[in-house]
Amino acid sequence: MKTFDRRLRTLEKRLGTSDAKPRILYIVSRIVQRIGLDRETCIQILDKGGFLRKRGYMSVNLGLIPDGLSAAETKTFLLENGPKICPAGAWGSKGESEATRR
Repeated sequence: MKTFDRRLRTLEKRLGTSDAKPRILYIVSRIVQRIGLDRETCIQILDKGGFLRKRGYMSVNLGLIPDGLSAAETKTFLLENGPKICPAGAWGSKGESEATRR
């Protein structure tokens, strides 16, 4: 059984399905920022849009969101500008993410 578990872990690591590395987000925002959604909701939208990697270190710059946007406008802005907000997106350090390759 130990051999099977070891081989399964090795295969998961190769395929990238292992949760061995946690995802750590560095969230940058302005102190006084008036946007239509809270930070957690913005992160969820970026994650569902494919702009965030599943594991590893990333920075998310929510300070780029303009003030005064409604919730719908904020969601649209996040989906249109995901590569700028998450510079090391789902595909690496060039700011290319899964959403920009569609």
